[in-house]
Amino acid sequence: MDMNGDLVGNSTSTEITSVSLAERFQRRAVELARSGTLGNLKTRKAGLQAAYGHFVGLLDNPTVPVMIYGEAGSGKKRLVEEYLVLHNFYRKMEGLPAGGLKVIRGDFVVAGFTQQLLTPTARTADIIYIERIELLSADCQKEFLDHLTLRIEFAERGVIMPRLVIGTEKALSMMVLRKEFSRELFQAITGFSIFLPSLNERSEDL
Repeated sequence: MDMNGDLVGNSTSTEITSVSLAERFQRRAVELARSGTLGNLKTRKAGLQAAYGHFVGLLDNPTVPVMIYGEAGSGKKRLVEEYLVLHNFYRKMEGLPAGGLKVIRGDFVVAGFTQQLLTPTARTADIIYIERIELLSADCQKEFLDHLTLRIEFAERGVIMPRLVIGTEKALSMMVLRKEFSRELFQAITGFSIFLPSLNERSEDL
């Protein structure tokens, strides 16, 4: 019998129950986020509520990077952490181990940056969060762009890859115009973007 009181008589029913639980998480996560709650994080700010709901929906596709824009202290990393709180609650209900988070700071200036994305710890994490992507040197930006292409190839072969979330405090479009950031990488990581309002705009939460 499942948590709704329905009888589960065979493997097919179990699979359906498992899928419905995953779908239930997705619906519930979006519902909570839109109401201003994600994990232990709460907000009255409508713009922030919309950002939470958008974030949950985007993470449904593990092959596409999600970019979070926001000034220092706006809660970019916290948003990712609180998503995992809710995510792991439902994983526990499915009898699965908790998902992990691998945080990488983007202040790399020499080649070898993407090796951190392929370590056993990173490969087994549910989410890899790269903070301050604007700090990557030109060589590392090119290397990261090659890595994103590799991720797509892995996904096409059926290899499960961690979700990739990227944070920045800068207007990358302006950095591109000043030739401080790769246009190709900018296009690759900004397809799905979320903007977090500044703390000055969230007085109702204080």
